[in-house]
Amino acid sequence: MTGFSFVSFARAGVLLGLGLCVAGCSAPPGATPQGALQTFLRALGSGDTNTACSVVAYDEKPLQGDDILLCRSAFDAVVRDVATPTELAQLRGATVTEAIITGDRAVVRADMITGVPAAYQQEVSLVRSAGTWYIVTQRG
Repeated sequence: MTGFSFVSFARAGVLLGLGLCVAGCSAPPGATPQGALQTFLRALGSGDTNTACSVVAYDEKPLQGDDILLCRSAFDAVVRDVATPTELAQLRGATVTEAIITGDRAVVRADMITGVPAAYQQEVSLVRSAGTWYIVTQRG
């Protein structure tokens, strides 16, 4: 399964949002894979790393404890030191148009993410845990 690494993700400046689901509904951010990823993208664009990290999973489990702190610290640095104001503005308007769902796993291909710079588009894997969708990440 594809995922992203906190370190390489931050170093590359690839930001995958505080937001609503794709149709603008009031469903919780992780109600759909699209909603989870869109929440992540828009949250990073807004500098809200707490919300961004709330839809991230490590080892297919939602982040907890020190992992939340590690996630926030990594993305705080990206927002502060790597992303440009233009990139952050674009991320705030990101849209995730669809996802390929197979049971409790989903993939969002790069072409399913719109409104972000091309360099910020990449395939993202998600997992459903206790009915909520999370972006899969790996350390390293």
